[in-house]
Amino acid sequence: MGLVLVPRSAGTLAQAADAAAIAANARPLSDEWARMSEEQARALVRSVLSFDLACNTRCMSDAQAAELEGRFSSLVPPPVEFVTNVHGDALQSILFSRTLSNYQFTPVTADTISIAVAAVGMNESALLIIADED
Repeated sequence: MGLVLVPRSAGTLAQAADAAAIAANARPLSDEWARMSEEQARALVRSVLSFDLACNTRCMSDAQAAELEGRFSSLVPPPVEFVTNVHGDALQSILFSRTLSNYQFTPVTADTISIAVAAVGMNESALLIIADED
């Protein structure tokens, strides 16, 4: 798991997320970032913290995941926009059944599975990466 908080320079939402990815030694995704609501972002972070990405086994309690998600969400003051490397129906799959296949996300690390969520505000951006090996 990795987390970075970086100042936001002028530019698009994708450029701000890319700057955070570069600061985290991750792969910038440019136009491959997918927008999502704050509610979806918070639920995605809680879900991927609670369960191992490769084997889908519990790795922390819902309460612990919620506490860490709250810390992440509070790093960037409103207004905040959220993007992820998870695409389309895969986001719903993770949120509701906690399953993922590698064609449903764009990798940001060399790991088998890497889920990234960026919170982009007016003055800074935070990027959380949760990665796992299969």
